[in-house]
This record gives sequence, C-alpha cells and structure tokens, in this order.
Amino acid sequence: MQQQLLQIGNELRQLAIQAVPRVLLGIAVAVVLVATAKLMERLLRTLLVRIRIDHLLGQAGLDSALQRIGVAGSINVLLPRLIYYLLLLLFARVAADAFGLVAISEGIGAMFAYLPNIAAAVLILVVGTSVSQFAGRSVARAADDSGIEFARSLGSLVSGLILFIVAVMAIGQLKFDTA
Repeated sequence: MQQQLLQIGNELRQLAIQAVPRVLLGIAVAVVLVATAKLMERLLRTLLVRIRIDHLLGQAGLDSALQRIGVAGSINVLLPRLIYYLLLLLFARVAADAFGLVAISEGIGAMFAYLPNIAAAVLILVVGTSVSQFAGRSVARAADDSGIEFARSLGSLVSGLILFIVAVMAIGQLKFDTA
C-alpha cells in the first residue's frame, strides 16, 4: 500500500511538472491578450475623440435620445470600454476552445450570437424614442394651431402610443414572446 501511495505521489509530481510550462504559457498569453484589448480600447477612444463623435451625436440629437434610454456617459468612453470587454470575452472563448472547455466556449458563443439582437433593440429604442417625441410635438403643435384645448394631452397620447409600439418591437427583437 505504501508503494502504491508513493507511485501515485510520483505521478502527481510528474503531472505538475508537465503542467507548469502550459500554465506559464497560458498566463503569458492572457497578459498579452488583455494588453491587446486595452490597446484597442485606447486606440478607439483616441479615434472617437479625434472625429468628435460626442459633438456629432449632439448635433444629430441622438445624445438626448441615448440619455433617455439610460446611456448617461460619453460615447467616447462607453463604446471603447464595451469593445474592450467584448474583446476579452472573445479571447476567453478562444482560450476555452484551446483548453477544451466546450461548455464555456459554447456559452460565450451563444452570447455573441445574441449581440446583434441587443444592438438592434437598442437602435429601435433610440430611433423610436426620437420619432415618438417628434410625432408628439407635431401633433400637439397642429392641434394647438387648430384651437383644440387638449392639444398637449393629445401630443402626449400620440407620443406614448408610438413609444409603446416601439417598446414592443424592441422586446420582440430580443426574441421574447410579445403575443
């Protein structure tokens, strides 16, 4: 029995010695990939600052639409940070594939497959919010010019109705059953 325990101990030691280079290589690759993601974040932030994306969004009126749906920060900061985390997830998926962690790789892959739906839903919300406010103001102005007493309420009703339809469309884009 003592000899079997010694043999098991020797085998464990050999496995540990064999695993050390792979672990060190994995750590080195992780450091390089995180540094690459950080570099990409900084490059994108610099590019967005140079093209003055915040100013362009402000001129188009999209900054207020983004604030209404909860995006409070600057796009110069938020978009590069989002890309950084997406790159980290992509690198994690590659690493999971390399180490044979199929469940983790498939989970990250499913999340990446769902991202276009999230982007489309956010786009629907941003554009739909702007359209609903424009329509509400237009109806209120037209009703006020016509002498209707409840013009403001009518504009709010139209805006709310369009916003409800937009919300249902966004939820449907996320593949939730809206029936």
